[in-house]
Amino acid sequence: MARMIDLIRQSTVPAHLMRAAAKGALNVPPEEMVEILVLLTKNPVFREQARLTLAGWDESTSRAVAADSKTPPEVLQYMLHPENRRPSLLPGLLENPSVSESALAEIAVDATRTTMAAFLESPRVRKSESILRVLISNPNLPETDAEIARKQLADLQSPPPDGGTQRDSSDTTGSQGTSELVGDEETDNILAEFTLKHADEIAAEEGKAFRLVGGSEDELEVMPEGTDLDSESIKPFVPPAMGESPAPPPEGFPAEAAAAATADASASATATAAKKAAANPAEPKRAVSVLQKIARLSVGERVQLAMKGNKDERFILIRDGAKIVALAVLESPKLTDTEAERFAAMKNIQDAVLRAMAGKRKFMKLYPLIRNLVFNPKCPIDVSLALLPHMLLADLKNLSMNKEVSDTVRKAATRLFAQRADTRKARD
Repeated sequence: MARMIDLIRQSTVPAHLMRAAAKGALNVPPEEMVEILVLLTKNPVFREQARLTLAGWDESTSRAVAADSKTPPEVLQYMLHPENRRPSLLPGLLENPSVSESALAEIAVDATRTTMAAFLESPRVRKSESILRVLISNPNLPETDAEIARKQLADLQSPPPDGGTQRDSSDTTGSQGTSELVGDEETDNILAEFTLKHADEIAAEEGKAFRLVGGSEDELEVMPEGTDLDSESIKPFVPPAMGESPAPPPEGFPAEAAAAATADASASATATAAKKAAANPAEPKRAVSVLQKIARLSVGERVQLAMKGNKDERFILIRDGAKIVALAVLESPKLTDTEAERFAAMKNIQDAVLRAMAGKRKFMKLYPLIRNLVFNPKCPIDVSLALLPHMLLADLKNLSMNKEVSDTVRKAATRLFAQRADTRKARD
């Protein structure tokens, strides 16, 4: 027998039963009744009655629904909405694994003091760097509570007692020229530790076909051996100098893509390369490309290459479809600040890589990298919100007008820009 909510969705329920449903008077389990009421809040006839019924719904049942990971997303979204948010339900919603950290970060941006008190008492929030950062940036947070949040954040970021794997940017990544000279012994130690820690993830990816995020298999044929991956024609999108409006990024990865875009917007990089080859039959056959070599490696071998390879290989592996390989690039002691800043601006890498970058203290000392992350539309919303307080005033202004980033980030940037601008005027 079909559930009542399914019959309501199909508009097969008579009017008198719909009225009873809007009053919560159907003989169905309480959890289903709540789901029905949320559905009816979108019905133009029964909307108001359903909202009133939900507002007065039994407290214990509502708390159980809010905390249940099996509760439908539509119900959780309704409970989280500012107009429907009940303080008594917040503890359950905050701990519910079906509610994403991004959703909680959006609430934390301009939460009231009552809401923030619930956040600070939440075990999940106390373990989340991204939510704590957003919470600290909220101007409504009292200074005493802000101190508590900062302490919790510092505790999360402090290295483990045995020194752990965290390394300061001054170790090896502080300059472009010296990072390639890092000793093999140090690299081997970092690789061994990383491989041991992520052995299960590496094993799970083995056997899967190599692919590039946001890329094409045609790139395996287009890119010749020795291609300069630092050349202007194939650099990823990098926002302009601080205070300037960002320009749209180039779309293609191969070097031929730039020429193809100018000559014919619909032509692909592969077609352009083929035309060039046909025009010059005397040209010797290309050697196997860097991409082709990488494609033949196992996941474990690509992890090793991510740690020990050169900048051209890192530039490719940061886009590896196997997340663990891309994350290994960030752990390489040979990775330079300049490379990391470019990676932060790339839209053709996994969002987990951008999140990992934001979680490393050595990267958070680089303002260009922070700026690139926030301007990157691929960056997770909660990460961008957490980084907004670090932005300069001119960049906040540009971000507030940037149509590529999400509405949530743009609105938060607008609010923060207005607050800082008012503060500056008052001070002047």
